[in-house]
Amino acid sequence: MAGFFFDSSATIKRYVRESGTNWTIALFRNSNQNSFYTARITLAEVISTFSRRLKNQSLSPSQTSKAKTRFRRTF
Repeated sequence: MAGFFFDSSATIKRYVRESGTNWTIALFRNSNQNSFYTARITLAEVISTFSRRLKNQSLSPSQTSKAKTRFRRTF
């Protein structure tokens, strides 16, 4: 069993395709015995990042909505 701390930049990779996304998704998929930790501030930082990416058009409105919904459900 392993424990992993995810800051906001690592957490984003689970919801938005970028370098490291495949590794992050695989880590969660194989998490039968793993624990994942994050700071409380991560909620605000991740939602803020989704909104910033929508504003600079690197995420579409539907991608942003889907990412926010999935993240809130997990968090």
